Amino acid sequence: MKIFKTKSIKLLGISLLSLFIFATCADLVVENENSPKTEDVLASPTDIESLLPTGFVQWWQAATGFEQYLGVMVGIDYFTSSYGNADMKDRGAEPRIPYNNSPTATEDQAAIAEGPWYGMYGALTQGSDVIRNLTGPEALFDIVPSSQEDVSDADYTKMVIASAKYLQGLSLSFVGQYFDQGYAIDENSVAADLVLKPYTDVLALADQKLKEAADIAAALPANVLFGTDYISGFETLSMKTDFVQLVNTERARIKIYAPRKASEVAAVDWAAVKDLSNKGITFDFSPEGDDMFWYSYGMLYNNIGNWVRVDQRIIHMMDPTQPARYPATSTLGEASSDDARLTSDYAFYASSPFPPERGYYYHGHYISNRYPDHAFAFAGGPMPYTLKAENDLMYAEAVIRLDDTANKPAAVAKINETRVTRGNLAPVTILNTKAELLDAIKYERNVELYLSALTTHMADARRYETYVAGSLPHYPVPASELLLLLEDIYTFGGNDKVSPNNPYSLHIKRLDKSMSRIK
Repeated sequence: MKIFKTKSIKLLGISLLSLFIFATCADLVVENENSPKTEDVLASPTDIESLLPTGFVQWWQAATGFEQYLGVMVGIDYFTSSYGNADMKDRGAEPRIPYNNSPTATEDQAAIAEGPWYGMYGALTQGSDVIRNLTGPEALFDIVPSSQEDVSDADYTKMVIASAKYLQGLSLSFVGQYFDQGYAIDENSVAADLVLKPYTDVLALADQKLKEAADIAAALPANVLFGTDYISGFETLSMKTDFVQLVNTERARIKIYAPRKASEVAAVDWAAVKDLSNKGITFDFSPEGDDMFWYSYGMLYNNIGNWVRVDQRIIHMMDPTQPARYPATSTLGEASSDDARLTSDYAFYASSPFPPERGYYYHGHYISNRYPDHAFAFAGGPMPYTLKAENDLMYAEAVIRLDDTANKPAAVAKINETRVTRGNLAPVTILNTKAELLDAIKYERNVELYLSALTTHMADARRYETYVAGSLPHYPVPASELLLLLEDIYTFGGNDKVSPNNPYSLHIKRLDKSMSRIK
């Protein structure tokens, strides 16, 4: 049943993007007198506001969908699995093979690109429609009646607009971190703006939208809250404080997760990362599962234990006596670690469920059981997207990379907050070298943030260059979209002409129209 929900994202996204195109190309189409008009569908300010709860659900499902979360996590060596579902077998194949971005791809293969693409642009369109219909010369209304006690209609409307900009920023941020290029569009865009631009342009617009959202929210009275049912479990956020923190953290994520290879990390605006994360979240941004619209496939299939396992790379980090890659000649036993999280967050299974003939490198003995509420019986409880620990580690990394001696004690304390309190590991101190502190941050990001936002793990695989040579640094625009644009179809991945020390040197594989180069 949940797989059906995820697949519905693609269809909704396509229809919403089509609506955007038609809305901005009215002179190119013949009017259908029987089709509903915008003013009929959005007949009241409440109708306009109702686009936000559905928009945030669409953003969440596009960010955590079955194919992309499982397939991509296998491809960057956080999960392991040799099953064909979610393209896991192909994403984890060694040597790596190209991603099948073609019109003849299987549904599981195509969904890795199409799910996030159409889902995120569908969510972006929802947010843009809210802003377009509440502001500007063509607005249908300029006030949304307040449903919050002691909050004026004017302030409530500003909350709605700020939330819509936040939805725009979240959607564009994901596109810029997941794909190599995309549309940099908003409520002011016209058909001519539907031109593919580099991911850096998409991320720049995402940052702009988030800043606008924070500026509006910061000027609101303290009693104005985030909208009811916008994001499950976050109905009591204060716009002036909590919401602004949330936006600051997302803006820091945009900057730190943009690099596609290790050599680009030094160019990150670390001063901005430090400033934003210092004013970032003091709580976990973990939407609450409701077993209907808000659920997590990553946690669900980790808890099952027979679909995906924790990649041996992660176990090796906690127990260096175990190999980082599963051996082909022996079966591994239970790991041992000074890190208490190996026991609290992970569970050992003596056997591996994957067929050995597909390759022992797929094998794994551990699952993550840190979030046991998510199983087939019920998908409830918090679902990590951006943990407070992630924000703290971004701040710590910025301070260390900037050689900021004045704030070094605070940075060290943030590293130890999870390293010591949850891991029971020896604390790092200000006497540790810069390299040692950065290694401690990298360790915490892999162990403590496990099962959080997909783009967090993608970004770390890129900037630390931890994945197998030939893995994808990002995904191509879906073939279905490129065909509509009359653009060449391309893909990433594979080991040919790839420097093992420079994953970003992956060349784009241009395909002929017969798609004969993709098997």
